[in-house]
Amino acid sequence: MTGQWYQISLARLHFMKIKINLKKILVSFWNRLPTKSLLKKLLKDNNFFGWQLLLLLVLNIFSGVVLWGNFLVNKTLYHDVSSLFSFFRDNLNALNYFHEFAWWNPNLGTGFPIYYFSILGVNITHPLFAVLAFIFWLLGLFRINISSFHTLYVIYCGFLIPALFSVGALLLARQIFTKNLVISLVLILVSFSPGIILNLSDDGLVQTAYGLFFATAFLKFLKKQNKINFLALVLSTLILAVSLNHLFLYWNIVFIPLFIIVCFATLPPSTSIRQIIRSVSRKTWIIATILFFVCMSTALFTYLQGSNIVRSTIGQRTYTYDQLRPGNPMEILAISTPAVGFEWTNGTWQLFSYPQAPLSGKDHVAYVYLGLLALPLLIIGLFFSKSVWRVRLFILIVISSTVVVLSGYSPLFSSVLLWETPLRAVNHYSDTFFRLGLFLLIIFGIGLGAEVLLEANKFKRRMLVLIFSVTSIFSIGLFSIVYGNSASSTFMFGFMLTMVLFYGIVLIWLGMANSREQVSRIFMLLLLLVFIDISTIAFWHVRSFLFNKGSSFKNESPAYSVGFGSANPGSFVASTILELKSLRDLKQNGEDLASLPQMALYEANSSLLSKFFTSGNSNNPKLLVEFNDIFEKLISDQGLKGSVRIVHQTYNTLELNIFSPEESLFFWRDAFFPYWTATINGKNVALSNLFGFKAVLVSEGRSNIKFQFSPPFIPYTLVGSYFIIMIVFFHWLRAYWRKERKEPPSF
Repeated sequence: MTGQWYQISLARLHFMKIKINLKKILVSFWNRLPTKSLLKKLLKDNNFFGWQLLLLLVLNIFSGVVLWGNFLVNKTLYHDVSSLFSFFRDNLNALNYFHEFAWWNPNLGTGFPIYYFSILGVNITHPLFAVLAFIFWLLGLFRINISSFHTLYVIYCGFLIPALFSVGALLLARQIFTKNLVISLVLILVSFSPGIILNLSDDGLVQTAYGLFFATAFLKFLKKQNKINFLALVLSTLILAVSLNHLFLYWNIVFIPLFIIVCFATLPPSTSIRQIIRSVSRKTWIIATILFFVCMSTALFTYLQGSNIVRSTIGQRTYTYDQLRPGNPMEILAISTPAVGFEWTNGTWQLFSYPQAPLSGKDHVAYVYLGLLALPLLIIGLFFSKSVWRVRLFILIVISSTVVVLSGYSPLFSSVLLWETPLRAVNHYSDTFFRLGLFLLIIFGIGLGAEVLLEANKFKRRMLVLIFSVTSIFSIGLFSIVYGNSASSTFMFGFMLTMVLFYGIVLIWLGMANSREQVSRIFMLLLLLVFIDISTIAFWHVRSFLFNKGSSFKNESPAYSVGFGSANPGSFVASTILELKSLRDLKQNGEDLASLPQMALYEANSSLLSKFFTSGNSNNPKLLVEFNDIFEKLISDQGLKGSVRIVHQTYNTLELNIFSPEESLFFWRDAFFPYWTATINGKNVALSNLFGFKAVLVSEGRSNIKFQFSPPFIPYTLVGSYFIIMIVFFHWLRAYWRKERKEPPSF
């Protein structure tokens, strides 16, 4: 018995020894982990980054709950964001359930190459969505299938995208400003800015966010040319390349080149552009350029493969020069006037009031608001700041608010648009330019004004009181002009007057402050007023359609087996805006495509069908006389008495078992597109175009037919792009870790 207890005691001691050794190993591993030093550096108190991230998180959650909470609870959404849900759902569902990308959409009834709009329109290739896609693919590998995507989609649009945007603004603000209070003001303005409000009904904010990451990396490399900063610049550039779509045109395609030019033009005399460029070897620049084009190739190949896709509502992919519409530079003057906005109406610009905008279908017209203090702070910053950013932001704001916003009406910009450039693919880009990006320049200009207040003498702080008085009179006058006799009875007018009083009191306190400590404390009161001001007007602006029962959202879950005649209506956008040219021509010919059978077997020796089938072209002029006869035959003929059974179907494949009493023609009412292939009993067969749909010849008896769709190059370029991005990212981490160990990294 004693021996047994002795053995048990030894076993316990041995186990405790193993436990202690394991603990030592884990502690040693954690202490040596380079990420720990990275976290320490990021979150240490002297640069306030940890506190700024916490403020960003709090503001993002509050803004998301206020502006998207009702959508989250009631499973509704608004405008374009709701119609784009199907792209989000189908792509994640395809990866989660079928372990493939959703290149094709069979739920439209006539089929559609969904990847064309997904990449060039919605942009499913950017990193934020790619991370979600990778997670859902992994879940699918472990047979964890997701049945509903509504809540996730609202969180994605209302919380994740704005958070990404706020992080981009924070990183850029930290390159421009050094004071924590100024950066806090920037974060408050960003959380309820016009871009956030626009994100309720339209996309594009995520593209602006990636532009901010690039601007941050570019500035860091401009300040110090080392391996870490260069790799960060390359990484941000590759992210822009893989995220390329038409929304890129709203801001980045203009902002990034302009930003680079202005920054180079305002370098101090002691800094040489040639020296900056030569700090990196020519070979490294060439490799970086090649990687950029590789990451951009997904969008380029997608565009080139869409030659048969047209805009059904417009008839062309680009606008003519005379169809381009300008924005209104006066919008900048309205940034401190609540509930007043501008819109192009019948060839002229019309001032809209808050009640008029939603009723006229122009919901975001009256929201360019950045707070009552926005305009005076912007003026103070541009007048009195001693930072190089005073000149940079002034040039960027001038060019953006006049040359770019006027677009084709500007002699300095019209020459670009006279040619069929990518910019002409998006109408209204000039008037949405303000809400999607120009407001950011204004926010940073406001930050300059705040920086002046925190550093300036009493004279400059008292100047702000005078300027605020003038801009307040202007805002009250503009509000009164727009609202007329009803202005005094409008609750927003009362709110504006009350806030003018509160701002005035705090600004007078600020002008009387005798120490920087007093200035900082009073400025914190200003931050509170700004937060109340901008969040209140933002909520008022969206309240009418936020709680509107008519707010649309396709409350649907994906079909695990994507079957024909599915209850899912598929993509609203793809079915109403884009379609294949061959099917559009059929509709214009007066044919009812829905009357065609979904699948059918026809006699292969039918003279009409075989003649048309052999031609493979529904637009052949020689066959137009017989066109209606053939179409009517397909509609009225029930086909041969064979059998068709679906074995397996995904977004991109269809496998069938067919029994045919004789050699026949199998017709599938799913759009013909060049990258479909077909096999019968494992052997490749010709897939032909019949009325814009797919058809194959099958032999007598039983056959196994498999249709498969895969656009060339795109799967490989997309995976390859993220492989390159991950390699660059790990190289950046490695260079950073070497720096932490005081090993000088070299190119």
